[in-house]
Amino acid sequence: MDEYITILRDYDVYKSYFRFNVKNAAVERFFVNDKERIPSVGYIKVSEKGEIIAIYRYRGELHVNYCEQHFLLKDVQSIEILIDSRYLVKMKIVLGDSESVILSEEITTEQFICDYTPFVDEEDFSILKFINNIFKNEGRQARFLDDSYYT
Repeated sequence: MDEYITILRDYDVYKSYFRFNVKNAAVERFFVNDKERIPSVGYIKVSEKGEIIAIYRYRGELHVNYCEQHFLLKDVQSIEILIDSRYLVKMKIVLGDSESVILSEEITTEQFICDYTPFVDEEDFSILKFINNIFKNEGRQARFLDDSYYT
């Protein structure tokens, strides 16, 4: 496989994955059957408009991609949730050089259809909240970087 291609799990659809090119953020979606287990190194959400939000491990570091912007999680100084509604999450990320990035995620209504999963959390519906929670927890960052997390 190309050294820049990595496999990311679809954040919204359980049996959906993406081949993700870390160099140019190109994606190719594929599905697996119920018995297949595909090792992935992160999560991705691709909106209906083709906007990408991804968090993944690559070369021993945690990376975040938003549309055509890319940065390392370790370079993030702070994250502030600007809008937190049922159908929209918007947050501001301040990087080490005081540059800020505004990320926006539309939450699709299909995600709110009766989910009988116990212990559902807000981050289960929002990849941005997931990224925020990983940023705030060094233990989760360490697990995300651990190979056994993905098997």
